[in-house]
Amino acid sequence: MTRRKEASLKGAIILSAVAHIALLTLLALNYDFWDLPPEPATAEILEVETIDVSEIKQMQRKAQKKIEDAERKERERLEAIERAKEDEIRKEQEQKAEQARIERQREEDRIAQVKAAEEKARKEKEQKELALKKEQEERKKKEEAEKKRKEEEARKKKEAEEKKKREEEARKKKEADEKRKREEEAKRRAQQESELEEMMAAEAEAAAARRKAVLSEVEKYKLLIYNKVKRNWIVPANPMGSCRIQVRLGPGGIVLDVTEGIGDAVLCRSAVAAVRKAEPLPVPENPEVFNEMRSITFTMDPKDKVQP
Repeated sequence: MTRRKEASLKGAIILSAVAHIALLTLLALNYDFWDLPPEPATAEILEVETIDVSEIKQMQRKAQKKIEDAERKERERLEAIERAKEDEIRKEQEQKAEQARIERQREEDRIAQVKAAEEKARKEKEQKELALKKEQEERKKKEEAEKKRKEEEARKKKEAEEKKKREEEARKKKEADEKRKREEEAKRRAQQESELEEMMAAEAEAAAARRKAVLSEVEKYKLLIYNKVKRNWIVPANPMGSCRIQVRLGPGGIVLDVTEGIGDAVLCRSAVAAVRKAEPLPVPENPEVFNEMRSITFTMDPKDKVQP
């Protein structure tokens, strides 16, 4: 509620209150004083004044209450009128605002529709232009592809002819090279076979000579071993026959094992002891000769003499 409206309401209430007070005052003053019978002056006057004052006060209170009630009702009536006016103004404003909103929305929708139509037309135009451009590009690609295909066919045909020519030349060259290689290979094989035969003959001759030399060395060292064992052999009294033994040799002439063979047992035991006593036995430094005599077998006979 505005200040002007509040001031107007207060003025109306005050005016109404003054009117009610004036009316009650007139009623009080017009009370039936003149209708009372004349009484003695002093006593009656006091009594009438007392009654009149009380009633007047009571009437004033009632009048005051009526005034307040009237003011309250008037205030409520005026407030109700003011609220009704304000509600009517607010509803009118809301209706105007709603109408403005609806009109604004309609305008926005119309503008949106126009823009949508323009956008649709633009897109359709772009799509048509794009389709035309794509069609032109496709046609151009097909033409270029056809041109390339023909060029590729011509190139492949030319390459095939050149390849065929090269292959024919290569085949002839290969046949000539193979013929030449076969001839050269035959000559080379013949020469290799001749050289191999000569080499094998030389190697066989050398191997035979080497084998002969090795065996000669083996026999030599076997005799040295036999003589050393014989020198360390304590022959038992009244020996019977002989004893064949097998000796396994290690590097440096160590005796790895001695095996008794066929013969007199006592004689064989003494022969084994002689081998152990004669250790290390003489062995060649040449590995090839040593490999041939890692295991040697000889017969111990008391009747044999030690050879120089």
